[in-house]
Amino acid sequence: MGIISNDEETGIIEIAKPVVALIAGKNAPKDTSMGHAGAIVAPDGEGSAENKETALREAGVYIAEGTEDLVEIVEKIVTKILKEGTNG
Repeated sequence: MGIISNDEETGIIEIAKPVVALIAGKNAPKDTSMGHAGAIVAPDGEGSAENKETALREAGVYIAEGTEDLVEIVEKIVTKILKEGTNG
């Protein structure tokens, strides 16, 4: 689970195992401080949920739109692994 602000999660280059991400703060307006130091979405979108999700998807990460999606995504990954004998 990540939050809006810095782009640390987007530094993923290669993933050896399936990863599921949930980015909190999707509805926060740009250039808004979210209550702790550094949690600011820049006017150019840096640190936004959209930018993070795009980078994470490109790296092969499964993105949950909300907590209700987590179990379904994990079930799909486990089923795929068991069926194909792969890492998702």
